[in-house]
Amino acid sequence: MNYLSVLGAVAMGAGVGLAGSAIASPTTGELDQQIRRLNRQHKSMVETSTIGKSREGRAIHLIRLADEDARGGPGPEDRPALLVVAGINGDHLVGTDVAMGLALKLLEEHADELKATTVYIVPRLNPDGAAVHLEGDGVARSFAGSTTPTDDDHDGRVDEDGPNDVNGDGVITMIRVKNPPENLKAEYVIDTDEPRLMRAPKPEAGERAEYALLIESVDDDGDGLFAEDGPGGVEIDKNFPHLWPEHKAGAGEYQLSEAESGALARWMLSRPNIAAVLTFGPHDTLAKTPTAGKMDVTGEAPTGIEKGDKAFYDTIGEVFKKMTKMTSAPSGDNKGAFSSWAYGQYGAPTFATPVWVRPDTLKKEGKDGDKAGGGDSGGGAEKKEEAPGGVSAAKIQEMVSEFQSASGPARQALMQKLRAMGPEVRKRVFAVFQGQPDPGAAGSGAKKSSKADANDIKWLKYSDDDRDGAGFIKWTPFEHPQLGAVEIGGFVPGFKMTPPVEELDRLVGEQTEFAADLMGRLPRLSVEEPSVQRVGPGVWRVSLEVVNQGYFPTMLAIAKKVRRVSGTAMVMELPADAILAGEPLQITRGIDGSGGTAKGEWLISGVEGAKATVVVRSPTLGERRVQVTLQDN
Repeated sequence: MNYLSVLGAVAMGAGVGLAGSAIASPTTGELDQQIRRLNRQHKSMVETSTIGKSREGRAIHLIRLADEDARGGPGPEDRPALLVVAGINGDHLVGTDVAMGLALKLLEEHADELKATTVYIVPRLNPDGAAVHLEGDGVARSFAGSTTPTDDDHDGRVDEDGPNDVNGDGVITMIRVKNPPENLKAEYVIDTDEPRLMRAPKPEAGERAEYALLIESVDDDGDGLFAEDGPGGVEIDKNFPHLWPEHKAGAGEYQLSEAESGALARWMLSRPNIAAVLTFGPHDTLAKTPTAGKMDVTGEAPTGIEKGDKAFYDTIGEVFKKMTKMTSAPSGDNKGAFSSWAYGQYGAPTFATPVWVRPDTLKKEGKDGDKAGGGDSGGGAEKKEEAPGGVSAAKIQEMVSEFQSASGPARQALMQKLRAMGPEVRKRVFAVFQGQPDPGAAGSGAKKSSKADANDIKWLKYSDDDRDGAGFIKWTPFEHPQLGAVEIGGFVPGFKMTPPVEELDRLVGEQTEFAADLMGRLPRLSVEEPSVQRVGPGVWRVSLEVVNQGYFPTMLAIAKKVRRVSGTAMVMELPADAILAGEPLQITRGIDGSGGTAKGEWLISGVEGAKATVVVRSPTLGERRVQVTLQDN
């Protein structure tokens, strides 16, 4: 079944959206219609609302899936919930398509799970960014963020010099300029093995840089620079508080400065029943478990995950890889990302996936069983690179964190160790210690590789072999009005993150099965029958146990650290003089999964046959009132 066609997605494969894409995500109006249709088709299990509006006034939709008619249990807002967030980046259109397909497939094939679990879906957090691709001028471009005007070049003007479709082919790619003017630095040569790609020169072979690479544009403001201050500029997925990259391009004026990020954060803080988060976007925490136990410069905020949570992430990652056959995925920069905040400050287990990766990175079935696909899946995936001094960027950050938390004598020992590692490593450590970029990290201005990017080579092969060359526009001579003779071409915007239309049903199926598996692993509390024992005339021992039958604990290590919720509370509702021992209010901060228990116990006075009430409250249970009869059981 094509789940998007059932929902009414239109123009599939018609070329709407990102050039090089084989799907056409719904426009704002079409998404509104899809959501209304979903609500009409499953009225008793679907509630639709909004969590706010975008900067340009578009609705940020929320879909709640839950069986309203389930009897004998807590209501939808008091059940453990899975939150799915898609469309954070305006150009990750496939995330919205899969999120909508997932909603329908959960309703049709996993209705029983929705009797005890709630699923919240935000199918498009950044509707303005998506509208640039789906409702704009028809020119395909790279655009991921919001449309908030920004002064990227700090000249007192905003959005005055952005990309242009200079050659009028409907796609904004790249310009390569041979022997550029002095204000444009030559940094590249044409790769001899793959002439469509550029690379750094090999000085040892007598090569010198000949080409400058620019985003396709003209110098609109006459400052000698090209496309340095284009429309918009705040990336929603860099605007969240955790590890927020202050002063970095795209981060925003302040944390949660954008209408979209602020709306999602405020809404989530009002929903303590959210027990796990799944995001569809440019990040990955499933194909590769995030680094555990590494902290930022404060020594408190995890740059990846807490050590105590690693086993859970490893387990869920293995489940995901088995279901999707995904062997690797672009990891992306997680500073200021929604997934980082949802884990590191909101305190929920948060899993991120780009949904679709290049086919050669999927496990293939062979004669001897599963065979791993070759290579990684995108420019953000982790790969081995030569770094100055032979030390990775992660190791440099680890050394800085260790130095910052060390005492005086320990610092002296670390300094001795650092001196022995050579001047290149010392230079990099001191730069990071002072808050500057690591000069040896990829993308920081370190010496470029003398080979064309291996991932780009694989993307070219995929484009040529599987997509009839749709992913790359060949370099074509053009007479630029300011630069003279240039060539225009390069990878098509969106090609590396947008699958062919025939892949969508597979992706919806995989992500639905994974989401259903997550739902079954959420904390699930049950209240056992109370135990009542006579211990003397008119004196009774009352015990009550709450059991977590889910896989996840009610609080991961990060949740305890950030004190996200108050824990599971048991309150004996009796006058103070009737409670002889045991606190009236007893709180357990975290209950382990897979049968972990919390126990409340009191000595109370009362005549046989009298009644008492214990109130159990939990973010994932809501409130239960348990009546106790004072008689031996």
